[in-house]
Amino acid sequence: MVVVASVIGGFGTPFGIAILGAWPRQPTVMGDRPTSTPLAACGWGIGAVVAGFRLLVVLGTLICWLSQCRTSNLCRNRSPA
Repeated sequence: MVVVASVIGGFGTPFGIAILGAWPRQPTVMGDRPTSTPLAACGWGIGAVVAGFRLLVVLGTLICWLSQCRTSNLCRNRSPA
């Protein structure tokens, strides 16, 4: 159960960062004081980095699963069949 919650949270994090980066730029949300462009750019950059790492984890898992750990160094804990 904890593993499932961790995976769901990991996939949801980039979406949460995107929402937190987009809403403060809206004048209807923040009124007269929306966030500055550099701050918004930093938020989007962090969201891109987090999404990129998530993509690397998914690709690494797929490569390991498809190769069944015979030729991949990504899953050293498993012995080849």
